[in-house]
Amino acid sequence: DRSHMAREIVGQVEQAIAECDLVLLVVDARGGVSAADHELADILRRSKVPTRVVANKVDNVRLENDAAEFFELGLGMPIPVSANHGNNTGDLLDVVVDVLREHGTPFVRTDDAAVRIALVGRPNVGKSTLANAILGGAARHIVADMPGTTRDSVDTRLEFEGREIVLVDTAGLRRRRSG
Repeated sequence: DRSHMAREIVGQVEQAIAECDLVLLVVDARGGVSAADHELADILRRSKVPTRVVANKVDNVRLENDAAEFFELGLGMPIPVSANHGNNTGDLLDVVVDVLREHGTPFVRTDDAAVRIALVGRPNVGKSTLANAILGGAARHIVADMPGTTRDSVDTRLEFEGREIVLVDTAGLRRRRSG
């Protein structure tokens, strides 16, 4: 049943958010701002977890301008990337490290807890492709053009600056239909 799966995905996203030090809201720069993007942004603002908007699929300068439209989500200026081509993923990692340091997460803590970063967004915006780009291109996450390829959260561990990072790739969140 589709609505049961949608509820499970929302629960999964909310659980990932609650357990993370940082959330990257991945949006499709080519598709424009959607109602589902606003719904996710609302959940993220309420969560108080540091969040950055990542405008994916920015393959040219015109799309970089389109990416700025996601500023209206109220989560700061979007970071334009092309996960498919690897464009700006280094800049994204710099922002991630800066945010984690600014919020006192494990880069400056003395415990051994892993830093947890959740990738959330609508289906087919490129969350898994972005995860693969961050992980250095090793295809660890199944990627397909068909929405709904990622059904469960996928945790991938990596090491950065001597700290363990867990990248949580969540299932795509569809907007709930009323009725």
